Amino acid sequence: MIPASKIGHLSFIALGFLVLVYVGNAVRVWYRLRHIKGPASVAFSKFWLIRSLLNQTNYLDVAEVCEKYGKQTKIEGVFQDSADDVKGSIARIGPNWLVTSEPELIRRMMGVRSPYKRSSSYISKQFKPGYDNILSVLDDSRHAQLRSKMAAGVCCITH
Repeated sequence: MIPASKIGHLSFIALGFLVLVYVGNAVRVWYRLRHIKGPASVAFSKFWLIRSLLNQTNYLDVAEVCEKYGKQTKIEGVFQDSADDVKGSIARIGPNWLVTSEPELIRRMMGVRSPYKRSSSYISKQFKPGYDNILSVLDDSRHAQLRSKMAAGVCCITH
C-alpha cells in the first residue's frame, strides 16, 4: 500500500511530466513551420480556427490572413523539382494548418507526383459515406487508378 503523502508526490510528478510533453510537442510543431507567418496564437492552438468557424466568418478570416501575412512569407525550395524561391500568399491558420490563395502553389501541390499528401479532411468529399470517389480517396495508387479510368472520357476532346 502506498502512503497518501507519496500519492500526492507521484500525481504531481505525473502532471509535471504531462505538461512537459505537451510543451515539447507544441515547440516541435511551432519549429517545423516557424518560417510561415500567421496570427500569433495559431502556432500553438486551434482556437483561432475554431472561433472563425463558429462565427461563420471563416472565408473572410482566411482571406484576411492571406492578405495580411501571406505576402510576408518567402519559401525557399518548397518544391523538390524546383529550387526557385516561391513568394506567394501562404499563411498559417493553425498548428499544422496552412492556407494559400496562390493558384500556382495549389496547382503544384495537387499535381501528379507531388511530395504532398492529402489530409483526412478529403474524406468529407465522399458523396456516399464510406465510398471513396476521385475527390475523396487518400491513397495515391488508388487515386491514380481512378484517374486512369476517367482519362478515356476527357482525353480526346477537340475544339
